[in-house]
Amino acid sequence: MRDNSPSFYTTGGTLPRDAPSYVVRRADTELFEGLLAGRFCYVLTSRQMGKSSLMVRTAARLRQQGVTCAVLDLTAIGQDLTREQWYDGLQNGLGRQLGLEDELEAFWLSHQRLSPLQRWMLVLEQVVLRKFEGNVVLFVDEIDAVRSLPFSADEFFAAIREFYNRRTESPALERLTFCLLGVASPSDLIRDTRTTPFNIGLRIDLTDFSFEEAAPLADGLAGSNRVFENWSNGPSTPSLHDSNAPAFRLLERVLYWTGGHPYLTQQLCHAVAEQLHEVNAQNSHHSDRGAEVVDSLCMQLLVSAQARVQNDNLLFVRDRLLRSEVDAVSLLQLYARVHRGRPVSDDEANPVITVLKLSGVTRSHAARLHVRNRIYARVFDQGWIAANMPDAENRRQRAAFRRGVVRASLLSGGIVLAFAALGITAVRRANEARRATAQSRRYAGQMDSARKLADFARLAAVKETQRAQMAEVKLARALVNAEERRKYAERQKMIAGAKSVEAENARRETNEKLRDSSLAQAQASRWSGPRFSFARLRRGDETEYERSVFFDLLGLITIPLSTKAEQKRFESAKARAAGEALKLALETRKAFFAAVAAQEGTRYLEQVKSAAEASAELARRMAAAGNWPKLNQAREQVFYAEATAQLARSMQSQASARERLVRLMGLWGEELRFTLPERLPELPKNAREAVDLEAMALAQRLDVQGARRDAEALAESMGLTRISRFVNLLEFGVHDNSESPGPNQRGWEIEFRIPIFDFGGARAARAEQIYMQSVNRAAQTAIRARSEVREAYAAYRTAFDLARHYRDEIVPLRKRISEEMLLRYNGMLASVFELLADSRESVMSVNAYIEALREFWLAESDLQAALTSGSPSMSAGSPGGAKAAMTMPASGGAGH
Repeated sequence: MRDNSPSFYTTGGTLPRDAPSYVVRRADTELFEGLLAGRFCYVLTSRQMGKSSLMVRTAARLRQQGVTCAVLDLTAIGQDLTREQWYDGLQNGLGRQLGLEDELEAFWLSHQRLSPLQRWMLVLEQVVLRKFEGNVVLFVDEIDAVRSLPFSADEFFAAIREFYNRRTESPALERLTFCLLGVASPSDLIRDTRTTPFNIGLRIDLTDFSFEEAAPLADGLAGSNRVFENWSNGPSTPSLHDSNAPAFRLLERVLYWTGGHPYLTQQLCHAVAEQLHEVNAQNSHHSDRGAEVVDSLCMQLLVSAQARVQNDNLLFVRDRLLRSEVDAVSLLQLYARVHRGRPVSDDEANPVITVLKLSGVTRSHAARLHVRNRIYARVFDQGWIAANMPDAENRRQRAAFRRGVVRASLLSGGIVLAFAALGITAVRRANEARRATAQSRRYAGQMDSARKLADFARLAAVKETQRAQMAEVKLARALVNAEERRKYAERQKMIAGAKSVEAENARRETNEKLRDSSLAQAQASRWSGPRFSFARLRRGDETEYERSVFFDLLGLITIPLSTKAEQKRFESAKARAAGEALKLALETRKAFFAAVAAQEGTRYLEQVKSAAEASAELARRMAAAGNWPKLNQAREQVFYAEATAQLARSMQSQASARERLVRLMGLWGEELRFTLPERLPELPKNAREAVDLEAMALAQRLDVQGARRDAEALAESMGLTRISRFVNLLEFGVHDNSESPGPNQRGWEIEFRIPIFDFGGARAARAEQIYMQSVNRAAQTAIRARSEVREAYAAYRTAFDLARHYRDEIVPLRKRISEEMLLRYNGMLASVFELLADSRESVMSVNAYIEALREFWLAESDLQAALTSGSPSMSAGSPGGAKAAMTMPASGGAGH
């Protein structure tokens, strides 16, 4: 039986479980089967998608299967609660649902020594599961309410995961499962992925109605068979596949607009049913107007200007887009791309895309975002996006201001034209009177002109003489300046040459050290070789010859230890040489940043000087005309003088910073014509994280490696000393003696020293002491490296946060103030002095940002030094003049 009454549809709230307009979707089967199997399920989607209706219907089906169900609405518990009150509200709601209020209350009060979470878990495990033998399903609706609690709810979700992890140990927990429903993403609810239950649960996606799924809704439109009887000549009861059936034609047109959105579809079908009910009551007939009726109702109820401020669904989508936690500009720009049909991938890790999906304005299809339906595309169009951009109000105010200026200009122009006409008439009359007077004075004027012409010629001659004298003075000054510049260039050439020689000497000294260490290593790997002795002795007529060859056995045995020790020393020398080279490179890098910052600061100070000069000149002219107080004029003049002096100091600081860079690079002659970038590099998007910085420093720093190699070399030397403690002389010799006359004597001998009085204890103790000193130095070097890298990172992070604050907060605010001041000046609400003062303050803010950016890059260089070669002095590469170049004079013109 068909029902075409408006009450067939439900346009708000949760549908009853036996509602005829309930639409069964794939989610109904997935949720029911998942919970029946004991799986943890969650339904997280936008509002008015049928979550609560799905929960009520699924709970009823589960109860028919003997499953105990309880529904907990978190909004009913409250938000401004303590942790104790919130968990107590959970157990009270559970007790009312299951008829266990007394048992749960008694258990709760008897375990007050436990935390609220522990009591909540014990209530479920020791009371609820023991009371009911079958499966227990807890539906937690409006789960996004936990985001408004004054405490973190991470432990609540961790407890759900704990129940699932303990199922292998406690079989009773297999009968307990949860279903979470709400408007949020898993990352909004819990941050720690290690304890989240969402990565072990079953996600249920609520999709829009398809035409086949929405077929039951056509029953409420069955009255269209009578009203639109000319649409079809088929049977009175249309089937789903009968595309000509009037009810299904109406439903198809409804879905054309709503795209199958549950709430919008129910609401539009309800409005169409009401319209049909009224038409049937009037017994009127309309043909071929079904689509027009649906379109008209859709425009009136869901697209019109009134609907945009009254419809609950449209208001929720609007507020979700404009009041979300993400950046509004990024959100609206991304939605604008989706609205234009541009491809936008569905990235669940992107918080902006998550907000778009949870607002309901977009849906995901084939891994790309699309506007959910034509209603949203009409309501939230490109015009709405532009009107709700953060600077839209400013644009509207500027447009209104321009219209007011145009109107005022037109009115003022009319008045000026009227006065001009009157003035022209008066001027003509005055000219006629002046002509008569001028005729009588013309002859006297001719004589006076001749006299003035003679005076002018005399003055011109005097001026030419003075101009010639000034040219001579300028020529002399130019010659002096040229001589001074030549001498200055020669001095710079000598300084650069000396620096180059100094760098070359340092390089040679480093190479000599490396060469000595390499030769020592090569010498240690070679055996000293045998010793040969020859003696000739005479005794009377007898002559004796002695020939001996000795081999240093102890030296041969200890060659591996000696070679290893010298190799460690060579590696230490290489690490120190590389460290010195890195320090020079880092100092040059810091000098480069300081020079660029000084150059950029000087450029902005020139703008300040120009603005101050214009302001001072204007003040002088106004004061000369009597329209400006002397005090204000003096303020403008002193500010101009201070800006000029500050610019001179800045130019000197810029030259000093550049010369320091020249000295570090060892340049001279034609090489001095190099150019620097106009601006410092931009601030990185994100600061470097302090992850394993100390470990990186210990692994990469060359001074730490050098100290470690020194300790290892001394350890090898100490081992050699211990080996030769008792026997430090061990030689093997072969002898061949001959006597004349007489036969030859041949034999061998072993020579070693007997430690009767010296057992080598002093030498071993001294070697051990030297080794311990090296170990302590290595440990101190490591401690210093850790401290320097922590200090350098703290300075780096502070400089980054400060520069980002200037870039994202202060400079944009200054820009907005300048724009507003310009609007006020165009509307004659602000004076030119206020405009110039605001311009100076804007430049001061930009200079402060340049200073902060410079400090960041210097701190970043110090951090690199602390991680590689050892942190130099924190003031290295930061000449005092560079900072002075960035300072600004106090703003003048107070009280303008």
